[in-house]
Amino acid sequence: MPVTYKAGDIFLVSGQGFFSKGIRYFTRDRKEAETRATHVGVVVTDGAPEMAMVVEALGHGVVQRRFIEGPGREAHAVYRPLNLSPGAIAVATALALRNVNRGYGWLKIGAQVADWLIPFRPGGHTVYLFRRAAGLARFPFCSYLADEVIAKALEFDLAANGIMAAVKPFGVERNCCSPDDIDDFVNLHPNLYETVKPW
Repeated sequence: MPVTYKAGDIFLVSGQGFFSKGIRYFTRDRKEAETRATHVGVVVTDGAPEMAMVVEALGHGVVQRRFIEGPGREAHAVYRPLNLSPGAIAVATALALRNVNRGYGWLKIGAQVADWLIPFRPGGHTVYLFRRAAGLARFPFCSYLADEVIAKALEFDLAANGIMAAVKPFGVERNCCSPDDIDDFVNLHPNLYETVKPW
């Protein structure tokens, strides 16, 4: 049966270029093995991989295009949130589309590297000092965009049930997650994210 990607799905890519190698190095905990995911984006229309439209943040800005047209699609995985209503998926899709044509968050990337370089890291784990300071919501990078889209969708469903709460959709502080954080979380929580296409 052919695979169909659906609006609200998250896709992860494992790139092999110079920039991807830097992402692998600087987005892992120092005690963690080399990361697999180097890029993430959001599916915004249903369809086969050749036809499904996605939104993703690349070095030149946030774009919308067919999934298959993006770089590094040879090695990718797709995950579907299981805890979002159709209304929340619509919220996620609309927010992703609103980000199209925004500039890329290069300062956020610099903040991520600066956090990695901090010598004192309790338990050897990730520090979020500089990333917290570099909010810059108008300039997303790939994992910030995915995190924000899914967070707003989850908050929409909570609000529909009378609950006003901030969420961490991938278990990491908001505006701070990396593709590796997303990859780790979705694979550790099959009750929350269905594997549509494995690595």
